[in-house]
Amino acid sequence: MAAVIASLAGAFAAVSLFSFVVATQVSDLAQNTPVYQINILTKVRALNDRTTHAITHSGKSLPGRVHPLHKG
Repeated sequence: MAAVIASLAGAFAAVSLFSFVVATQVSDLAQNTPVYQINILTKVRALNDRTTHAITHSGKSLPGRVHPLHKG
């Protein structure tokens, strides 16, 4: 009987500790969400700029390319 009680107490302690760790992590994540949002937006904008530049640059190097405003 004592072994059952000890096992249940150990299991309860383990679940409690795990729940505490998860709650702490979720709380930290919620507090840092604005920082993560700024970080992600900065990276997406940089990727967008890099992609746009690469497409523009590759378009300029195509043979036979005619500028849309060029009359000739």
